[in-house]
Amino acid sequence: MIKLMNFCIRILSGFIFSSEERKRFREKYSKEEISISAKEYNLISLGCCCMPRYVLTKYGLKKTKEQGELSYPFDLSVTPTSSVIKLLKNNFDDYFDNLVYDRSLGYWMNTKYNLAFNHDQDCSESEKSKFVERFEKRINNLKLLLKNQNICIYFVLAWFGNEREQYINNLYKVLSAIRHKKNFRLIVLDVECKLNRKKVNKSIELFQVHHPYVEANNWWKDGYRDSLASIQYCNLIVEFVRNVVKKNFDVITYREKTLE
Repeated sequence: MIKLMNFCIRILSGFIFSSEERKRFREKYSKEEISISAKEYNLISLGCCCMPRYVLTKYGLKKTKEQGELSYPFDLSVTPTSSVIKLLKNNFDDYFDNLVYDRSLGYWMNTKYNLAFNHDQDCSESEKSKFVERFEKRINNLKLLLKNQNICIYFVLAWFGNEREQYINNLYKVLSAIRHKKNFRLIVLDVECKLNRKKVNKSIELFQVHHPYVEANNWWKDGYRDSLASIQYCNLIVEFVRNVVKKNFDVITYREKTLE
C-alpha cells in the first residue's frame, strides 16, 4: 500500500511542481510514517509488561514518542490484570501507597498491587518524588484518554500464568462501564494458550498463539527479539491487531508497513 502511494506521489509531483517543490512534497508525504487513518483511534497497553507497547510501536501500529505518542502507566511496568482492574475501578487513588525501593533490583515496586517499575531505574531510592511525578503524568494521560470519544483499543498480554478468564472478563466489564459500551475493543493476547475460549466473553478479541522463546523472561534480549522466529511471531500479532481495527472500526491502521 505504502509503496503504491509513494509511486503515485512521485509521478504526480513530477508533473505539478518544480524540482525544489517536488523535493519538499516528497519528503513530506512519501515517508513510511504517513498517516492514512480514516478516523482517529488510540491503541493502549494494559499490561502485563512492556511487550505490548514495544511490539505495537516497533511494527507501526502505535506512534513513537518522537511522533507525539504519550506514555501511560501500564506501558512499561509489570502489572497483573487483577491489579489493572482494581486501579481502574478506584481511579488510581492509592497507586502510590506501599511503594518500596528494591535495592537488589535497583527499581521501585508496589507491594500492594505487585507492580514492578523495572524501566524506571533512573529514579533512585532518594528520588521518589521524581518517580511519583512521572507516573502522575502517565496516569493523567490515561484518565484523559479514557474520557476521549475517539476509538480506544485496549491490549492485554496474558502471560506468566497470572491471568484467568474471570480477570479478563472483569476487565472487559470495567472498560465497558468507563466507555459506556461505545467505541472500544479489548484485545487479549494469550501467549501460553491457557485461557479457555469458551469461558471468555465473546465480545473480547482473543488471540492465542504460543510464544517462540525458550526462556520467556528473556524475550527482550537482542538474541531473542531480533531472531527470525520472534519477528515472524510479531508479524502474527500485528496482523491480528490490524484486522481487529479494520473489522470493528473501518479504519486503516496508523501505518501500513511490510514487516521484514
